[in-house]
Amino acid sequence: MNTFTLDFADKHAIISLNRPKANAVNMEMIEELRETFAKLHDSETVEGVILTGTGPIFCAGLDVVELFGYDVDTIARFWLEYGRLWRDMVAFPKPLICAVNGASPAGGCVFALCCDYRVMTRGKHSIGLNEIPVGVVVPPPLVEVARATVGNVNVGKMFYNGLLMKADEALEIGLIDEVCEQDEILKKAEAQLLTWTNMPREPWQTMKKTIRGPIIEMLSTIDFDESFGPTLKAWWSDDNRKQVGKLVAKLTGSAG
Repeated sequence: MNTFTLDFADKHAIISLNRPKANAVNMEMIEELRETFAKLHDSETVEGVILTGTGPIFCAGLDVVELFGYDVDTIARFWLEYGRLWRDMVAFPKPLICAVNGASPAGGCVFALCCDYRVMTRGKHSIGLNEIPVGVVVPPPLVEVARATVGNVNVGKMFYNGLLMKADEALEIGLIDEVCEQDEILKKAEAQLLTWTNMPREPWQTMKKTIRGPIIEMLSTIDFDESFGPTLKAWWSDDNRKQVGKLVAKLTGSAG
């Protein structure tokens, strides 16, 4: 895999995002993650999965520099596959723990929301949904994924304000389930994973399917044009291209 490493420990797998410079999401990462989750879904030896990142950043969100250069067909396929990845993760029948080891804005936060439990390290890094300030029209399915975790009031606060929070603030609204020190994060994630994998498998998986059922159904029956059409239309608008273009120039050092 080019965008992450896959390791196995005891009866679980650890996916560590590993894509320079900031583990940002591109088409290749989505395709590799979908392929890997499908294999782990069917594995008879893997009982749970931990998703984390390498370096000081968990995931910096979408790779806007790469996405800015996608043509019409490629960006449409990107959003289609991205939505399918949310479904794959939300519907993954085994315990899926997110070890948020660093900054996780936008797409990084989305990955966390698709997991069953989120542990995050203390520090100056933040997590949140800042798509709107970046210039992304948020597709409705993503709003529902977030709403299922943080509730209606908090999902509005997060999206309307492009809210980025430190770990303790995220803990208060239920975006994060546990906060720990940097050197404890994998141990904490593994402890939670072990708690769940030690339970009877069928009752646990049935309960996950019941709890996640409405979101799984919604993500499985997406009307692409209705759900992602406004996002794609805005992406190609002149105003949006100028705004995202400024961000791309800043990130690539070509501003001015």
